[in-house]
Amino acid sequence: MVKTISARVFWALVATALIARADIIPSFDSIVPNGSNFQFNYTATVTGDQEVETGDFFTIYDFNGLVPNSGSMPPNWSFSSAFLGRTPTQVNPPDDPTILNITFTYTGTMPIIGPAPLGTFSAVSNFGQSHPGYFAAEATANPGGNKIDNVGVIPVPVPEISTFSQILEVCGLGIVGFAASWLRKRNRFRKV
Repeated sequence: MVKTISARVFWALVATALIARADIIPSFDSIVPNGSNFQFNYTATVTGDQEVETGDFFTIYDFNGLVPNSGSMPPNWSFSSAFLGRTPTQVNPPDDPTILNITFTYTGTMPIIGPAPLGTFSAVSNFGQSHPGYFAAEATANPGGNKIDNVGVIPVPVPEISTFSQILEVCGLGIVGFAASWLRKRNRFRKV
């Protein structure tokens, strides 16, 4: 039952991402061990009737455990990170101000006319597990030159919760319950 609900929620999020007005679309590719860390790989495309011009970008929000200066990207792109934004002006994705976001910005001088693949974009995290997060992007309409923004769902790193800590939590709750029950019984027999 829970798996069915989770699957339905996942597909609803995917459908929402596809319905959103599209321009630069990053997609999750893989998580690869990188020493004691994990490299998150994304591929990106620019859709038809769009182009990527100098300064257009996409941001992946709340990238937990970011290893500083670990971004890698195709030529003519730059990497940056910040606690807030960089966010396109026409969308408002959720953004936790205590977790770094990663942004890839096009620095090339020749527009990339869509539809076209943009390449692989990566960043390294201390965490190897993921959960649904958000991205936002800004590209340029072709023709017209207006900025087009979009937002969608994409996997991002999440701190790992070990099985041992979950077991300790359950045991801890059991011990608290047992102690409360024992004290209640003890006090019931002490009535004078």
